[in-house]
Amino acid sequence: MRKPKLIEDYNRLSYDAVSPLAHSVVRQTEASLFVADGRSLTKALATAVAALDADVAATDYPTPAQTAHRDELRTTVLRELGRLAKRLNLDYPANEPALLSSGLTLAENGSTGGLTQKQPAPRPSWASTYSTAPSRAVYW
Repeated sequence: MRKPKLIEDYNRLSYDAVSPLAHSVVRQTEASLFVADGRSLTKALATAVAALDADVAATDYPTPAQTAHRDELRTTVLRELGRLAKRLNLDYPANEPALLSSGLTLAENGSTGGLTQKQPAPRPSWASTYSTAPSRAVYW
């Protein structure tokens, strides 16, 4: 039987999903009855995601320097998510209710690697018969 573990590498997480996931993890870990002292475990993550949210809300059209700073803040949030997952994996080995109550994702087959990217679906057999390219007809 495999031991459940949380994913520790969230680098493949899409840009728009970082902040909502981090807020959800902070809220669920703090409220969890299975995780002892969840508020102190999520303090660094809450601070990092608050800084990211403040930076995103500050400007609508960021300059390249602001975008670079935003990327650094995003990296900090991802690193804190990984640290929290690693800490929970160490503190609660094979305790699936505690791990799930944190709001983080369980890894497949006990691996703690990154999020797996799904492969695109194969082309259907009829796709070679019908073209999906726009028509090259010219209308006068």
